[in-house]
Amino acid sequence: MKRLEISRLMDEYEDNEFFPQGGETADLQAVKARVLAQAAPMLDGASDRESAERALSPRLDELARTAADVLAAEGCSDPVAVTLDNQWFPTKE
Repeated sequence: MKRLEISRLMDEYEDNEFFPQGGETADLQAVKARVLAQAAPMLDGASDRESAERALSPRLDELARTAADVLAAEGCSDPVAVTLDNQWFPTKE
């Protein structure tokens, strides 16, 4: 598997369930872009889900701090949590 294609999976996904208030005060696309840009080099060499989890797990707090920094720059003080779990994403047609 080439570099995990997180950004392709997330291109048009907006999480209105978990960010109901942030959408009004913060640029959620900017948060997503910064976190994905930071995570991409961490995933270099990850060839499967397990290796990606091993690469990202110890750095989740770092990714959360990045997301919180972007939100804070937008004037948003919403709490941030970064987790690895199974999520359903609609398929693009």
